[in-house]
Amino acid sequence: MFDEEQSDYYKIIEKELLSCFHSKEVQLPVHVESEFHKYLSCGLLSKGFLRVVCHHCKNEKLVPFSCKSRTICPRCAGRRMNDGASHLLDHVIPDVPIRQWVISFPFLLRYLLAYRPKLQNTVMSIWIRLISSFYKKKAKSWRVQGSDCGSVTVIQRFGGSLNLNVHFHSLFADGVFHNNNFMRIPVSHEEVESLNKKLKVRVLRALKRQGFDLSYMEESDVETNEFESDFPDMANFLSESVTDGKINGSRAEKVGQLFNPPFQPFVGKRCSYVDGFSMHANVYISKYNKKGLEHLCRYILRPAISKERITRLGNDYVLLKLKTPYSDGTTHLKFTTEQFMRRLVALIPPKMANLTRYHGVFGARKKERSKFVKRNKTKKKTREGTLRKEYRMEWAKLLRRVFKIDVLKCNGCGEQMQILCEVVKQEAIIKILNHLKFEPYYPDLEPARGPPVQGDFFNESGDDFNQEYVEQCDF
Repeated sequence: MFDEEQSDYYKIIEKELLSCFHSKEVQLPVHVESEFHKYLSCGLLSKGFLRVVCHHCKNEKLVPFSCKSRTICPRCAGRRMNDGASHLLDHVIPDVPIRQWVISFPFLLRYLLAYRPKLQNTVMSIWIRLISSFYKKKAKSWRVQGSDCGSVTVIQRFGGSLNLNVHFHSLFADGVFHNNNFMRIPVSHEEVESLNKKLKVRVLRALKRQGFDLSYMEESDVETNEFESDFPDMANFLSESVTDGKINGSRAEKVGQLFNPPFQPFVGKRCSYVDGFSMHANVYISKYNKKGLEHLCRYILRPAISKERITRLGNDYVLLKLKTPYSDGTTHLKFTTEQFMRRLVALIPPKMANLTRYHGVFGARKKERSKFVKRNKTKKKTREGTLRKEYRMEWAKLLRRVFKIDVLKCNGCGEQMQILCEVVKQEAIIKILNHLKFEPYYPDLEPARGPPVQGDFFNESGDDFNQEYVEQCDF
């Protein structure tokens, strides 16, 4: 019933976690290692579950716990995507037209933003102020004073090839709020180009004040910027991922490539490219298109990994199917298992980093927020019998909303099932699973590779050192 451990993606992490890192004495932050171990226990009945019972026909179900991971686990990340989209649609974004503004940065700046929260906040503040002031100044030119904007920004850290690409997706109300009313403001292609040029100047100026002058830094300097003195390996993984393996020559093999085209920036309406700063603002959703808005919210909150597009080739290679083929004909990317694991490590965000930000009238501390933002009136009963706001949609309600599936509906009589208890003690777990004839599954982590075998240092007879091997070693 639970086939997560049968997927190629699960098997890759299970077999290569210790071999790729621990055997080479790679030191990673604690929260990075815990992400992998939590995923390996996600959805396993052997790690605990809920007993759900139908009081009408006495039918029972076992529901395993999830790991609640943000990056590594595709299932939990997908749950966050749908839950976040429903929250934005039902409790945040009012009935106004929405425009998506996207900004991506040069390679060097992506690396700097990856694990520097203060620098990331500085760049985001410049970005939000730039777009907000554009709407306010244009409204002021139309003699509308005291207006305000509203936006939701999601920080995405991944690209299509599992590369580290820190960029911002901002959903702006396409206009300004004024005196309990909303006035839409159109955006032209020329205005987007002008805003992108201003953004580049302001960001580079802010970086220079903090000691980062991108005009004198080269692409090869990325690997010299250490993440922290305690985790130089993490810094190497970040630099390798952000440049897509150009620095150390560990690029993924392109499958299906027909030719090698020169770099060409994306060209389109309301799109601008200036020295690595790429701005897009052509996606517009009217206030009547609720399905389109929910689809857009899911898009900006989507997970980095889809296990359906990952295939394991033997024990040494991983094949990643691209969602959209490249212009040169590439349909798949071929990684070694070690390259693939390093890519996953680079995608994990810093601990306690908030990847969804609210600004303007959508912000929690804004006094005028209650005038425009939808109020959360959904309440649920606690164990003490009191009512409180439901800030997070339950699994059953979420599946019913997204997939039209009622998982709490009894298969026997059709009545609603209720949670009986949670089982977390290992003795009780084994006893119940054995009674139901379920074989408990535990992650089988292969041990790290051991030291060289005897044949590496001795001849086949075992009586003398292998002199040729010793001369090649740097002791």
